[in-house]
Amino acid sequence: MQRSLVGSEMCIETGTGRVDFLINKSYFVIGKMASQVDGVISYTPTISRAHCAIQLEGNEVYLEDLGSSNHTFVNDRELTPYERVRITPKDNIRLAKERFAILYR
Repeated sequence: MQRSLVGSEMCIETGTGRVDFLINKSYFVIGKMASQVDGVISYTPTISRAHCAIQLEGNEVYLEDLGSSNHTFVNDRELTPYERVRITPKDNIRLAKERFAILYR
């Protein structure tokens, strides 16, 4: 039986604290402009207005850079603009200088 990951929690941990999102849809956009995104990160100028998207497809989770200025990284590899890669909880994910992880609940 396939389990939907909608409803999973995403945690962004920084040197100054932590930001939590509840992923409540299958295409979840992260960035700093509240009118354009589902998850807002407004405390740092390195995050783009619409930085990246988390895409949930059954048991698979994908990360897509949305043409961000300071890039999106998976395991220290920079994604090209609009590149989509499959990610797992073990992957090291970074938006500009901010690290994050998806916690399955």
